[in-house]
Amino acid sequence: MSFDERFDVIVIGAGHAGLAMSRCLTERSIDHVVLERGEVANSWRTERWDSLRLLTPNWQSRLPGFGYEGDDPDGSEDLLWMLDADPLTYRNFAEEYYERSVNLEAVRQIYDHTLLTENLALKLSHELSWDALKKDALEIGYPIL
Repeated sequence: MSFDERFDVIVIGAGHAGLAMSRCLTERSIDHVVLERGEVANSWRTERWDSLRLLTPNWQSRLPGFGYEGDDPDGSEDLLWMLDADPLTYRNFAEEYYERSVNLEAVRQIYDHTLLTENLALKLSHELSWDALKKDALEIGYPIL
């Protein structure tokens, strides 16, 4: 590349979003260049903290042309593993994080993938509406009654 070249689009940054945009532009035959101050897709390793974890559902973690094809669309299996697969560990984490008590038996039922009912949902949170929670559960494939 020389400084005399012209491009229709300049993409700043070669992280996930920049690379995804580059792919979309390439699919449309749009002349472009991707500028990155460091190595491509490297800042997550060199400029973030050691404990960085992606906490979005797996079905949302995709790039153009590469959809999620695994058997854990909401990512809960990985999250539960990180918390040693013990409902008590999760309950303790949630109580500290949310600063309120969390029903251990309800957490155990979720770990066992018990059918989600309105009663179980209320044991977990009085702040969420049942309709909203049902919708979220259906989106991630959690079994509901």
